[in-house]
Amino acid sequence: IPGIVVNAATVETNMVYFDVAVMPANELVDRCADHGVLVLPMSVSRIRAVANLGVDAAGIDRALTVIEQAVAPS
Repeated sequence: IPGIVVNAATVETNMVYFDVAVMPANELVDRCADHGVLVLPMSVSRIRAVANLGVDAAGIDRALTVIEQAVAPS
């Protein structure tokens, strides 16, 4: 996703940490929450996303779409 930086080699669990290069993390968190995707700001530029057992592949795809649209230029 343009504007998002994630080191896939460090992803070993259901938790993914990624950096936001195009806006403050809090802004992306708010934009995602407006569409039902809840992620946590860890710093001004870092976000943590966690998928639980109730989130299937379609839910992950939906979350990725929401994040992609949230960071896209208006």
